[in-house]
Amino acid sequence: DNDNFSPLVLKTYIKGLIDKRFIVINSNDELKLLKPPKDFAISDEIFYRNEKALFYNLSSEHQDILESAANYGKKFNAQALSFIWNVDLIKVINILEYIEETGLIEDDINLDNIFQFKNSNFYGWLKYNFRKKINTSQDLKQKEIEFNKRTIDFVFSKPDLNTFSNDEIYSFLDKLKRLGDKVDNFEDKIVKLYFHIAKRVFKTPEEVNGEGTLILKDIFEIIQYNHKIHINDLFNILENCIKQNGSLKVLLSEDEN
Repeated sequence: DNDNFSPLVLKTYIKGLIDKRFIVINSNDELKLLKPPKDFAISDEIFYRNEKALFYNLSSEHQDILESAANYGKKFNAQALSFIWNVDLIKVINILEYIEETGLIEDDINLDNIFQFKNSNFYGWLKYNFRKKINTSQDLKQKEIEFNKRTIDFVFSKPDLNTFSNDEIYSFLDKLKRLGDKVDNFEDKIVKLYFHIAKRVFKTPEEVNGEGTLILKDIFEIIQYNHKIHINDLFNILENCIKQNGSLKVLLSEDEN
């Protein structure tokens, strides 16, 4: 990953080659090089070692904020964090700007109150590490549930879902599926999210693609696994999609199943 290439990565890789004796310097200072096998690799941790150390140097409050940001997504909304933690938005932004000075995150200058993780590998580790901790603690499992519930509450506190990106909508859908009936009006909310993403996908016949087919399959899967969504809600979704230049008719004619 070129985004994570640095002198440290190169130095660590060369050290790995020396440790495995693919680079040998003999007593006469002669250099001997051996070609490593194709599957030779070094630990992914070198790509986020510095970030990991910086994270553990943060206060517990700031670590919690950053973990909840990772739970939201690689790109995250300061307003959402303010809502999740019930903390004033200005205070959250101040915390994020402090963390930004460490180099772990950066402000998206094109979007208000949007930040993102600078290092994808660190972001992945942070999510994985939080999930790993959750599996060992009932308290943390409840914490994750509360994170997700408050995220969904934040989403539906907004009058317009168009403020969220496709990636965010898919992330919200994933959280809703995992929460199930722990969320008030689960059926109504998941139908609204599916309908919203379907409207984005099914804009013209040319845009009917594999993604659209998967969305339809997901909708039917919800019905299949008895999430108590009334069949009329499904028909309303399909009817509104059909109104988008008849694109759904094209899809259904290609795959009657």
